Amino acid sequence: TSRAGCVQKCGEAQAPHAREPMRNAMSPTLLCADPDRDLCQLLSRALGADGCRVVVAHDGEEALEALRRRPPDLALFDVALPGHGGLALLEAMRRSATAAAAVPVILWSVAPCTAEQIERARKLGASALLRKPVPLDALIARITKLLARERDGRAADAARSTARVRRSVPLRGS
Repeated sequence: TSRAGCVQKCGEAQAPHAREPMRNAMSPTLLCADPDRDLCQLLSRALGADGCRVVVAHDGEEALEALRRRPPDLALFDVALPGHGGLALLEAMRRSATAAAAVPVILWSVAPCTAEQIERARKLGASALLRKPVPLDALIARITKLLARERDGRAADAARSTARVRRSVPLRGS
């Protein structure tokens, strides 16, 4: 297990370049809301090395403030986060009329989630509901995959939007 107690560090013998770094024109941002400061620091270092900007919050109020300042590309919330738990944060995001409403969210918990929590997470569109501890490499792989899916989705949306504009603009010329 890890120093943080919530992430299992797998493959530490691998060189830092063993994982494919996240390559974007702009660095993706992850909001990590977890009361475990060591865990947040560990994730910040690991994901930062992969080119991701990590914003850290240790309670629900800090997480809400970070969401108001700038919606991240992906959020990772502890279900039992003090103040506003991860599910309450996810619900607030989905109900907002801001870009935060569409942000993918990974929820995780040390304790087993109840059937009600699992159903609520599903209905709110959580990207994943994980049980701690999670192997660090597996967590980073999942985060990388979700960020790539979001990036590809935005690129496809932009391409469709450009195609609609091209079709709707009459051609001018001779």
